[in-house]
Amino acid sequence: MAARVANQPDLFADASADPGASHGIVAEPPEPEFINRVRDELLGYLAKARAASTLPWRDLTEDYLVEMRVYSMSRWLPTEEARALRRDFGLEMDRLYEAADQARPDVWGRDF
Repeated sequence: MAARVANQPDLFADASADPGASHGIVAEPPEPEFINRVRDELLGYLAKARAASTLPWRDLTEDYLVEMRVYSMSRWLPTEEARALRRDFGLEMDRLYEAADQARPDVWGRDF
């Protein structure tokens, strides 16, 4: 068996054997300034989506990345606030995707 690197947890060890081990997970809550920065960024994305009549990002890849960022980063917020933000952002994105779909030219078979 290869020698272990100092302080590197065993990936295949039984986690129940050492229930007190953190394995790199931070147990303390983040600083309020961090939460405020996250909130401000997410509210900025929501405001940008609300103000737009078409998708406000360059392309579908950026749209997807913004959506993933919102859904991922919102986990830092208090639960109810995160749910409300994800719901509101999702409704706006649905509206924008519908607008993008309506703007496409009529092409035979486009719904297939």
